[in-house]
Amino acid sequence: MEQWGDLCAIGTVGDIVPLVGENRTLVKRGLENLQLTENRGLYALLRKSGISEDKEVSSVDLAFTVCPRINAAGRFGHPKEAAELFLCENDTMIPVMAERLSMLNTQRKQAEEEILKEIAQAVENDPLLLKKRVITVCGKGWSHGVIGIVASRLLNRYGKPVLIITDEGGTSRGSARSVEGFSLFRMLTELSDCLTKFGGHTKAAGFSLDTDRTEEFVRAVDAYAAKNFPEMPVDTCTAEMKLTAAELTEENVESLSYFQPFGEANPEPIFMLENCRIKSVRSLSDGKYVSFSIDFQGREFKVVNFRSTYDAFGYKAEDKTDLLVTAEINEYNGSRSISLRLADIRYSGFEQDRFFAAQRTYEKLCLGEEIPASLARRVIPDREAQKAVYDAVKATGSIAAAADIAYSKGINYCMFRVTLDAFEDTGLIKINHSQGSFTLLESGKVDLDNCPYMTDLRKRLGQ
Repeated sequence: MEQWGDLCAIGTVGDIVPLVGENRTLVKRGLENLQLTENRGLYALLRKSGISEDKEVSSVDLAFTVCPRINAAGRFGHPKEAAELFLCENDTMIPVMAERLSMLNTQRKQAEEEILKEIAQAVENDPLLLKKRVITVCGKGWSHGVIGIVASRLLNRYGKPVLIITDEGGTSRGSARSVEGFSLFRMLTELSDCLTKFGGHTKAAGFSLDTDRTEEFVRAVDAYAAKNFPEMPVDTCTAEMKLTAAELTEENVESLSYFQPFGEANPEPIFMLENCRIKSVRSLSDGKYVSFSIDFQGREFKVVNFRSTYDAFGYKAEDKTDLLVTAEINEYNGSRSISLRLADIRYSGFEQDRFFAAQRTYEKLCLGEEIPASLARRVIPDREAQKAVYDAVKATGSIAAAADIAYSKGINYCMFRVTLDAFEDTGLIKINHSQGSFTLLESGKVDLDNCPYMTDLRKRLGQ
């Protein structure tokens, strides 16, 4: 362990191995060794990754800073470049080789962003891509070493199974990521006639096919999902327990360190805080993130939200909310405090099942699928609902934030989105589907009830 524990920890975390049993022990010991590693190449890589000598290395540091640099060698260079760094004893070459891995990692990030930009444009050209049960996006010349990472990012953003396919000439390669309850391996097995090879498991898979069969395969994916999953499973976030304010003490939060290292099969514990009153909201990093304070059972806590921009955060002072958070101790200028990081947020009393039912109804409408005519009164907005949605639109440029505001006024998600689509049809707004945002346009008085979109919708619902 003293000689190889550091590299063992990196390999175990980097390969997303369950951090339980022996694996947990190996990583825990290996992380301790990393603090005092005698491997000069690894020492240089840690410094290049932004991990200072006096910082305790965590499994999160490995997963998000060290391992991506090592993996980048295999994606954009050759795996031996990482191995040679760890074997090198030339003090002149070591920093050059560590810099090389960081450069390859930067190249990997740039490739990701380029692919995401192309996907965003594809979504703007065909917004139905995001309404399907399985999001399938095709491109040309995308690095097959990156499309799996892109699929994961889209899964996190949209909460649906994602397939990314890149055309490499006569052959296309694909990478897929999924949510719990939708097995990619089972789907690919059933559709294997379209493929030349495939492999993976329930939540991650890879496959290859002849390029001229790509459209056939995409249709088969849509048909498979519609046939087997009239109601798709959704991506979920689960709390370990509900907390009281009395339980949120420094001692209790510090005790969570005994469960480290966190990672696959041993995630950082998430807690639920019910009936929190938001006291104030402010932006972080020029609006890239959000910080807000809450009153929770008579005590004030600070919460940081890295999952949303300030503009997309639809909550304001005095809103009553339920939160899912992780907790840690923050030390700054000699003072210690409990820091909460947001995992999810809802209005208190939010009816989650009804929300997802409304979301499914809206997507079925978009895909031209049958929905009961009896739902018309919960789909077609009256003048009061139109005004409520318009007020929400004027308050923010984010679809998610506007949906939250509309929900607080009793507007279900399907009616909200139908109203947004009618607004766009009449020229009141312009929707950016990939970013989940919209722009309010200058427009004169419009007749929303009789616009082509609403007329067609009423006809479909027999109204």
